[in-house]
Amino acid sequence: MNTDFTPELAQLMKFAGETATAIRMYSTAYNSARSVPFGRCIDESRAPIDLMFLADTLHHFGRIGSDIESGEQSQILATCDYLLRIFTEYEIENTEFPQQSKPTFELWSGFVKLEDARAALRGIREKANGTTC
Repeated sequence: MNTDFTPELAQLMKFAGETATAIRMYSTAYNSARSVPFGRCIDESRAPIDLMFLADTLHHFGRIGSDIESGEQSQILATCDYLLRIFTEYEIENTEFPQQSKPTFELWSGFVKLEDARAALRGIREKANGTTC
């Protein structure tokens, strides 16, 4: 029996769309004023770091997608645990690293809601954990 992850995957797709909106705002073709909604401005010196972290949130979805497609419960659980940790660490200042993710996700908190992604991942994890082989 296959587990239905449709609601959680839909939530991740919405998160991906909002993250893409944030990424799009760094394009001069799209936003020549280099400003973001709510009157905040993009810091040119941080733009490469912001783009790296925003894109990083999306590239992880390939892994969870592959794991769900394979149906390997242990892989789904491991990936969810890994992503839950990563998506939590994005919001924490870590002085061990020169490039901080926290400012990126503070700037884009109106669009990129990491808690929404974590909720979807927790839902996937709970369903996968309840799956019997």
